[in-house]
Amino acid sequence: MIKVKNDIYIEQKLSEMKIKFFTNISHELRTPLTLIQGPIQEIKEKEHLTDKGIKYIELMEKNIKQMLQLVNQILDFRKIQNGKMKLHVSSFEINDLLQSFYNEFRLLSEENEISYTCECGDNDYVVWADKEKIEIVIRNIISNAFKFTPAGGSIYVSTGESEDGKYHYIRIEDTGVGIPENKLNEIFNRFSQLDNNQGVSNFKGSGIGLALSKEIIALHHGDICAESPNQRGAVFIIKLLKGKEHYNPSEIDFYISEDTKELPAEEFTEEDDIDEDTSIINSSLPSVLIVEDNKDLCTMLKLQFEDRYNIYIANDGADGMKKIYLFHPDIVVTDQMMPNMDGLEMLQRIRKDFQISHIPVIILTAKNDEQARTHAITLGANAYITKPFSKDYLQARIEQLLKERKLFREKMWQTPKEDEINNKDEHSYGEFLVQKDIQFIEKIHQVIEENIDNSDFNIDTIANSIGLSRSAFFKKLKSLTGFSPVDLVKEIRLNKAVELMKNSDLTISEIAYSVGFKDSGYFSKCFRKKYELTPSDYLNEWRKS
Repeated sequence: MIKVKNDIYIEQKLSEMKIKFFTNISHELRTPLTLIQGPIQEIKEKEHLTDKGIKYIELMEKNIKQMLQLVNQILDFRKIQNGKMKLHVSSFEINDLLQSFYNEFRLLSEENEISYTCECGDNDYVVWADKEKIEIVIRNIISNAFKFTPAGGSIYVSTGESEDGKYHYIRIEDTGVGIPENKLNEIFNRFSQLDNNQGVSNFKGSGIGLALSKEIIALHHGDICAESPNQRGAVFIIKLLKGKEHYNPSEIDFYISEDTKELPAEEFTEEDDIDEDTSIINSSLPSVLIVEDNKDLCTMLKLQFEDRYNIYIANDGADGMKKIYLFHPDIVVTDQMMPNMDGLEMLQRIRKDFQISHIPVIILTAKNDEQARTHAITLGANAYITKPFSKDYLQARIEQLLKERKLFREKMWQTPKEDEINNKDEHSYGEFLVQKDIQFIEKIHQVIEENIDNSDFNIDTIANSIGLSRSAFFKKLKSLTGFSPVDLVKEIRLNKAVELMKNSDLTISEIAYSVGFKDSGYFSKCFRKKYELTPSDYLNEWRKS
């Protein structure tokens, strides 16, 4: 028994080490893959190629896509193992999803002489799930079916509803080599690879795909199983629960209902979103929304920047507006020419809407004339970048805007004497704030100053007077100042305390009470956290200087 326990422990540790190793390698692979993918895309779009050259490009694109899928599978698996993957749940029709996969694999079926059939039926089966993650599962299984099915065989995909009415299912069956009975459960284990005497070893994979699929379905509270009747062919069945009641709020980031698609961008507000607590990103990384109708470019930018920022994607201006209200990103990077709503129209809407008017916007465009640049800057663009552009340059502009915003925040709440010392004329982030944003900041500062000695003062009470919901007020204040309402009041009180130390003869306790702290001990704790000195030590240091 001891030996068995030790073997299991060693196997688990070895598996964890493999995942960690492959994760590190996957991160390293992303940069060269991106550097390959970007130039290939540019060559395909800009250069005049022969028919043979086009075929070479398509072959390279196909293999880069496969490599990126493998890399993403490993990283997704690592996220699940670490409990860091949350689902982005929306409602969608299974039939539409399966039809897209039929179109995707139809050419492959013709090349390999395999009969490929998709039977969806007349019913519209709607599920609540993370569509992107479910696509990973289905693509894995169908890809495996093609690997293990010889020429002349068949693959049949169907969908339906369980007899008890609780589940929708997706069934994928093939006439391939089959799965030994003792391997039916084992194939879902990480690094498990099917090998028998039927030539299947020629199709060995990474041993991650099915393990990842099982983990994803488990996150959805569903089930996935494999069958191999008489060890001839394989059948995979994916079961997904109906409705959305089975999800816990801690497991998901947000819901998007189908009704959302019908909402005009300006009507999609915080009240349509989930509650405030679950909409706040649990990460110290800044968030960037990329609005671009070229999905390949979106993929490249996401790969390039997702280690530095929380990346969200929208494929046109209308979708971009919805996601701005939904996520309140720190920066928006948008293409200029897009269907439905172009980047400049979206920029105008951002600047006109007080809830989101403070968000910096970078315009990406193929137009390189001075007039177009001037027009975009006049409308309120913080930066104007022409294509093609380098990753380093775009990243530098994003970092510059984040730095300018940080400087603006620090300058905004400094005491007068410090402001004179650090006075600078150029604060680009502040230059793009509309007048209402400036008035918003001034009003908050005024209200806090007027209530500086009131220990029961709550800044949330001014949200209604400004005409914003509590959620919208919180997000705008946090984005503009970097502080939550409670922390902002505390910050200004501490700044006021420093001012009183330098310009009055009050004791530390008297200063604490005069700036609204009920407890002088708590005041000292907050003061030390900010200035890394006790109030007494700070006062002594200042007197010496």
